[in-house]
Amino acid sequence: MCEHAICNGHILRELVAAAYFRSQVWAIKMFDLLIEILSEKNDAAERGEMSLPAEYLDDIRLRYRQYIDEGYSINPGETKGKTISLLDRLKKYEDAVLAFAVDFNVHFTNNASEVSIRNLKVALRVIGQFKTMSGLWDYCIIQSFMDTCRKQGHNPFDMFRVLLSGGDVIEAVFGAEKAVALKQMISLVDAIAVNDEDAKNAVINGLTIELTDELLAAASYGRLKQCNYDPPPAKKYSFEPHKEKIKASRLLYELHNKNNISTNVQEKPP
Repeated sequence: MCEHAICNGHILRELVAAAYFRSQVWAIKMFDLLIEILSEKNDAAERGEMSLPAEYLDDIRLRYRQYIDEGYSINPGETKGKTISLLDRLKKYEDAVLAFAVDFNVHFTNNASEVSIRNLKVALRVIGQFKTMSGLWDYCIIQSFMDTCRKQGHNPFDMFRVLLSGGDVIEAVFGAEKAVALKQMISLVDAIAVNDEDAKNAVINGLTIELTDELLAAASYGRLKQCNYDPPPAKKYSFEPHKEKIKASRLLYELHNKNNISTNVQEKPP
């Protein structure tokens, strides 16, 4: 089963924009809440835990909903716009936003995935196109191979040497234990691709891993969607630029309160 999770790096950027450019006070509180949860998660992970306490999760969900209600209350009558769109998304996808707190296998951001496809996007933007489909195919295979090597902690150049010298590159990249299961899944993909039921059943009977419905569906999809093991460590993400703008937004809000000035939701801080 695959559940949806939202990249909170994007959510933080939108909260900063709402607080800094549109003086949305609730966005400051929501930003602080998400950063607080991330800090609690990191501390719990260091202690070897895999989830935050149920009582704390109940508390943050309550605060999360309160801030959303506050956001709607200070934008009465609004039915469209960036602020309302953000509020609607946070309300509708609460479980996806907070998934990182419930299951520590879920990362706070999806930066690793974005980094993986960045080279392809750069290539498309720089040269505008690939001249042939076979060239695009070869480029994607090479990039995927190099990215996999890096995420498994190997130098891509060393793995290319193993590959070109006729060595067992799957075992070199993933290790002997994972290589067995990967090779079996590749054999299953090939058997399904040529519609060979005998070969397919032979591979399934000899599998050393549990063939779940998800794995069978992945094998049926094709060679580019095979096994996926433990994800690589997430690239460290700095929230300091966001925090600086949130700090400026908070100071502006406090200044308004001190001078009894009404907060204009469209006002931009100096």
